[in-house]
Amino acid sequence: MNFREPDPIPPQPPLYSIEAAPQFDFGLIFRTALQLLRNNLLLFLAVIFLIDIPLRMLPVGFTPSLGNPEQMMLDWPRMLVALILFSVIRLFAVVVYYRIVSDMLAGERRLLLAVVVRCLGRYPIVVIAALIYGAATFVGLMALLVPGIIILVFGCCYAASAVIREQGVIESLIYSVRLVKGNFGYVFLVQIGIMVGLLLINLLVLGASAALIAMGLQFIAELAALFALALVELIALLINAAMFLNLEGIQRARSGSSTTNAS
Repeated sequence: MNFREPDPIPPQPPLYSIEAAPQFDFGLIFRTALQLLRNNLLLFLAVIFLIDIPLRMLPVGFTPSLGNPEQMMLDWPRMLVALILFSVIRLFAVVVYYRIVSDMLAGERRLLLAVVVRCLGRYPIVVIAALIYGAATFVGLMALLVPGIIILVFGCCYAASAVIREQGVIESLIYSVRLVKGNFGYVFLVQIGIMVGLLLINLLVLGASAALIAMGLQFIAELAALFALALVELIALLINAAMFLNLEGIQRARSGSSTTNAS
């Protein structure tokens, strides 16, 4: 089966300065992520409370309580299955977040219901791409570790490619590789920073939740934990979205330079 090469990035006036950045810029990436969050904060919060948190609550009946770490260790097979299943389900929230970013880039504002409807066609594509990406990364990590890290970094823009640029399963993975190529070290640092940050915040949230549960406030503890994790992971997603735009800006600059040199 032949897969067509993704089309070149169409010329368009940038709404965010990062789209025209000729080089990888950590500071600009983080500022753009905060700008994306600020520009549609209410809609993002609506997604967190109406979509993200409810999806995160689905596995509550399948996994032990946060206040029972011993049971969590004993039930790890069930927790692993639940993690995979509900991670796939929660990808719908990821698609919605990226669709909001896509609409902002196009200068459009939509009601949440309209955003959700537009995500229905993209969701299966992102799920299939995520399964391919996740399986390849897992095999690489289990084999020699380094191949898994390489796959993890090169494929990290697949979701943004699939939603923001509306590419297919294979096209989104190929496009991610094209964007990361030449900036692997910078992208690696961003991904490691996000993973370490999420790990530390998860530990803090678990500790705070355990303390609240010990005080008899289990429902409040779990709801607060879900909100905190959803918000932090949204910020991480927006950092990835800003990095995606930065990488596109770099590719545009390269394409323009190559055209100028050729002429």
